[in-house]
Amino acid sequence: MVSPAMRWGVSQSGKRRNCLHPQRSVLIVDPSDESREVLRTVLSQRGLRILEAAAADQGLKLARQHQPDLIVVDVEVDATSPEAVGSEYATASQAQQTPLVLLGSLRRKLPQLPTDRIVRKPFHYGPLIDKIEQLLASQPAQRARAA
Repeated sequence: MVSPAMRWGVSQSGKRRNCLHPQRSVLIVDPSDESREVLRTVLSQRGLRILEAAAADQGLKLARQHQPDLIVVDVEVDATSPEAVGSEYATASQAQQTPLVLLGSLRRKLPQLPTDRIVRKPFHYGPLIDKIEQLLASQPAQRARAA
């Protein structure tokens, strides 16, 4: 069994450890500075490169430009409907073969997105981080997919 400290990137000796390959990247699209900071801190401690955007259009540009290994999007990032944001990112995610996690609630199901990739608010960061790690562990690195 893994201790809570080990799960959160701290070894028994108190030193940080990296759980994932350092070349992997995650794009976080969230209007909340606090949410981006928490995710950035925890994921970067695991050796991940973090890209951030506070707006949906900025996030899509970063996704196209950097092709991250995973995208986390708060569907309430803009004044646009959560379904429109979710659909736009789901389409981009499919085109780039990039796993996507949506934060928030949708009124209708998006056919191109598995329902286990939607994390309803309010959420706890622990299960969200676990989901991110599981998805990254199950996917080849984006650079390898692009080659």
